Amino acid sequence: MRAQKLIPLLLWIALWLCPLRSSYAHPSPSSVVMIDLTVDGADVELRLPIEELLRARPLPGWTAATTGFSAAHRALLTDYVLAHVQLTNQKNNLPWRVNVQDLRLDHVRDPIAPDVVMTLRARAPLRMDHMKLAYDVISHEVRSHYAYVYVRSDFGLGIALAEPRLVGTIHFTEQSITVRRSGGLWQGFRAVVALGMEHVATGVDHVLFVFLLLLAAPLTAHGHRWSTPRTMRASLWAVLRILTAFTLGHSLTLALGALRIVSVPSAPVECGIALSLIVAAIHALRPLFARQEVTVAAAFGLLHGLAFASTLLGRNLGLGQTLLTLLGFNLGIELEQFGLSCVVLPWLLLLAQTAVYRVVRMLCGFVGAVLAVGFLIERVFATVNPLERWVLFLSSSAKVGLLVLALGSLLAVLLSRRMESTAAAPRSTPFAGKT
Repeated sequence: MRAQKLIPLLLWIALWLCPLRSSYAHPSPSSVVMIDLTVDGADVELRLPIEELLRARPLPGWTAATTGFSAAHRALLTDYVLAHVQLTNQKNNLPWRVNVQDLRLDHVRDPIAPDVVMTLRARAPLRMDHMKLAYDVISHEVRSHYAYVYVRSDFGLGIALAEPRLVGTIHFTEQSITVRRSGGLWQGFRAVVALGMEHVATGVDHVLFVFLLLLAAPLTAHGHRWSTPRTMRASLWAVLRILTAFTLGHSLTLALGALRIVSVPSAPVECGIALSLIVAAIHALRPLFARQEVTVAAAFGLLHGLAFASTLLGRNLGLGQTLLTLLGFNLGIELEQFGLSCVVLPWLLLLAQTAVYRVVRMLCGFVGAVLAVGFLIERVFATVNPLERWVLFLSSSAKVGLLVLALGSLLAVLLSRRMESTAAAPRSTPFAGKT
C-alpha cells in the first residue's frame, strides 16, 4: 500500500524536474567566438551553426543542397553580422572599426549541417585597453541560442595560450562581455619562451634530427667507416660546434620567416626536413660528410628554421611585439634543445668509449632512417604517417628510453673497465717462485 502511494508522488517529482532540467540545459548547437587579440585590435572568428543562423536570418534560395555562398548571400550575411557585432574600448566606449575578411562553410563539427565560419578584423581607434564585445548574432531571434567566447591568443602582450581560454557565454539575457587583457610584457615573454620549448619538445622530427647528429659526434671517420672514439674533450668540442651551427642556421631563417622577409610554402619545407632526417640517419650509420658536420648542420638548420617560423605566421603583430615574440620563441627553442642535449649527451659520450656503442649507434641510426621514411611518405603524399603508432609510442616512452640509455651506459662502462683490468692483471703460472 505504501508503495502504491509513493508512485504518484515520484511521478509528480519527475514531471516537475523535467522542464526544470530542460530550461537550464545548454542548447545545441551553439556558436563559438574565437578571439585573437593583436597589437591594435583583434581578429575574431565566428563559428555559426547554419540551421540556427537561417532561423535568425533566412537566405533566399538557400537549400540543404547548397554548398557555397552566392554574392547576394555574402552581402546579406556581411550586413547582418556587422549589424549585430560591436567592439569597443571598455574605458571610453569608443567603437572599433570592423571588417569581414573571410566567409566560408565548414563541416568539422557536423558533416551534415555545416557551420558558417566568418573571420572579422577589428581595429581600435586609440591605444586599446580591455575590450567590450556586444553580440547578439542569432540570439536576437533564437532566444535559446548560446555563444561561447574564447580568447585564443593575446600577442599584443606577447601572450600565446596553449589552449583557447573560455571567457564567458553570450545569450539573449546577457548580450555583452568584457575581454580583459591579461598579464604584462614579462608574463607574455615567459609564455612565448614556453611556447618555443613546447614546440621543440612535441616536434618529434626536430628532436630526432638533433639526436641523430649527436650519435656520430663522438667518433672519428676513416674512409667510409666510423672507427675510433674521440677523446671526451674533442667530443664535447665537436658537439658544441655542431649545435652552434644548427642554432645559427635555424635562428636566421626563423627571423626571416617570422618577419616575412622570406616566404616558402610549408609543404616543401616539411618534405625537406624529412629528407634531412634520412641524411642524418645514414650519416650515423656510415660517414657521408665526415669533417663537414658543422656546414651540414648549419644548412639543415636553415630548413628547420623555416618550419619554426610557421608557428609565428598569421599573427597580426606590430614590429616591437614581433621582435619580442621572436626573441622569446627562439630562446625557448634553444633552452629546450640545450636541455635535451644535456640529458642525452653525457650517456652517449660514456657509451662511445665502449665496444657496445657500435651496436647502439647502428640500431638508433636504422630506427631513425625508418621513422624518417614514414615522415617523408606522410608529407609527400599528404596522407597518414604509416608509422604513426610507433612515432607516438617512442615519443611517449622518451623518459623510459632515457633511463635505459643512462643505466645501459653505466653498465657498459663498468663491464668495459672490469674486462680491461682483468686483461691487464699478470697471469700466475704453476712454477712461479720456484728456482
